[in-house]
Amino acid sequence: ELQERVFGAIPNTKRYIDHLKGISRQVGMVVTINGRVLPIPFGEWEGKRSRQNHKAPNYTISGSALDQFVDTLIEIDRQGLSSGFYQGMHDEFVVSADIAHDVQKIMERPPGGLIRMARRTPKIRTDIEILGERWVKPE
Repeated sequence: ELQERVFGAIPNTKRYIDHLKGISRQVGMVVTINGRVLPIPFGEWEGKRSRQNHKAPNYTISGSALDQFVDTLIEIDRQGLSSGFYQGMHDEFVVSADIAHDVQKIMERPPGGLIRMARRTPKIRTDIEILGERWVKPE
């Protein structure tokens, strides 16, 4: 009942999730926004072995987020900004304040695959948090 109420408010999302699960059932894999093909694994539940189609949306969304993460890392390097890059995790990058605005511009560029899929140029929102010399917020 709870799922029905939630998905009732976001019917397009529900259709997309069902679509991804259907692809997984048919071909056993999904594709990320940059075109990487990810196989959906098999699992065992109550003594039965079956494909874990419920994982298809996560593989697609998380895999596409990784695509964008890697694209950003490559572009940081291509622009000669690597010396100011310290760490990246999930959807965040720890960089020197000197390159923070340049990295923000890179991160705000949507991947070509997303533009093609959305049939428009989506706006990707980012922000910057300056943490100071020892990663402590300045007062």
